[in-house]
Order: sequence, then structure tokens, then C-alpha cells
Amino acid sequence: MAKPLSGGRRPLQFYPPVYPRAMVELNAVVCHINTPSDFYIQLVDNMEYLLLNSKLQDFYSQEGLGGLEVFCPSLEQACAALFEDKVWYRAQIIGFPGNRLVEVRYVDFGNKKILPLSDVRKLKDEYFALPAMAIQCCLADLKPVSSTESWSAECKERFRKLAEQKLMSAMATEIVPRLQALPVRLFEVNEDTGQSTDIAELLVEEELACFRKGVKPQALSVEPAVWDPPFEGLLEGEGDGEAVALSRPQRRALRRGTPRTSTPTSSCPKT
Repeated sequence: MAKPLSGGRRPLQFYPPVYPRAMVELNAVVCHINTPSDFYIQLVDNMEYLLLNSKLQDFYSQEGLGGLEVFCPSLEQACAALFEDKVWYRAQIIGFPGNRLVEVRYVDFGNKKILPLSDVRKLKDEYFALPAMAIQCCLADLKPVSSTESWSAECKERFRKLAEQKLMSAMATEIVPRLQALPVRLFEVNEDTGQSTDIAELLVEEELACFRKGVKPQALSVEPAVWDPPFEGLLEGEGDGEAVALSRPQRRALRRGTPRTSTPTSSCPKT
């Protein structure tokens, strides 16, 4: 089920990610980081996505699969794209560097990569059933210490070390329009003690960032929950279905499925 665009001439696209409710703590993997005001999370307690991704791997990994090659790619075209881990993921074509290369964004993780056209396949309609899973976020109320409003290399690297590819507790602090970065607070929870560390507060304590208006956020009253929108409600953006909790092995399996880069500065072009 794809989203047709005006005139029927532009390619079918993924539905945008479904934003969670505000003030609800959810389990999420921080799957890609550009800066503290531009990074992506994926909510992990979603069985429908795990099943869809497993089915996609089984289909596109078949040997001798023909008829799905992309010969004339178009901008914003949805596709299946190979990553450097030799696994296929849902993606969208966002650029044409030349020499039969295309730039894609992995819509369930947020990162980008330049690939030869031979590593791209047409996407079957059934893989449009779920919206893009990567939610673009920013750390709520945080800004650079620099007066130029640009993040230092030290701050970006520290943020990556603290959060990238890690399972976190994430909480949206407000509701924003679709396609706008979602303000969140990220917490690293110690499973042994149950204590949590606010990532934004840690960056401020290390003098790598500061809070807007110089005010440190107060402790928030939150509603702990597991957010797993039912399949039927995803296209309408509804997320009040029964919660499904993942086991630790399932969470580890999901993290292994996240497109990773050994050298983020070269393998994942920045937005």
C-alpha cells in the first residue's frame, strides 16, 4: 500500500514515520547521528516491523532474482538497497552523483550512502505496508555553546560515543508537525541499578552544549509505556494498540539489523 502522489507521475513513496505521544518513555535505538539537533531513532517494540524486515531479507537475498533491477532511477523513488553488511533494507533514492551511482537514504535508520545502481532493486508493493521507521529527532532545549549556532566536532563525537547504536529510553517533550525534528530527551538506563542518565544534561555538564535560555529542564512527570502501534492503525497515525514487549535477544537482533558504518564521516554522508 503505497502513497500515490499528484498526477501519478512521481514515484510511490513511504508513509512518513508515526510520531509517539508526548511525555511517554519508550525504548528506542539511536540508529544514526549527524548532530544533537539532527539524529534518528527507531522505536524497537514493533513486531510488525520485525516481521516485515525479515520477510524483505528472505525475498531479496534469493539467488537469481530477476525483473526487479532499476535501470532508470527517479528522484525520491522507493527501493530496496544493499548496505555494506550485504543486507537489503528499505530506502529512497535522493541523489545522482553520476557514473551510474545513486545516493539513497535508508528510511528505517536515517543514514545515507552512495551505491552503484546494481545494488538497488525495485520495491514490491507489500513492503510499503509500514511507514518509515526512522524518526528524525533533536535533543530538547539544547543548543551549541558557540554563538554561531554550529555544533563543535568534539560535541558531535561525544554524542555519538554516548548514544549511537545504543538502546535508550526516549521521550518526546512536545508534539510537532510531521517532517519536523521531534524534540526528545534521551536517557541511558543502567539495567543493574535502574538509574538513568540524561544525555543532554551530560553534554551540558561537560560544557559541550547548553540549555536554551540558560534554564536546566526540570524533572518531568512521564507515563512509562511500550508503544507498538497496531498494523491497522499505522496509516492513520494511531498508536493505542496493545503493547508488545521484546526480549533481550530480540532487541540485540534488531540492533544487529541496523545499518552501521565503520567510518561514519565517509560512509554516511551528512545531511
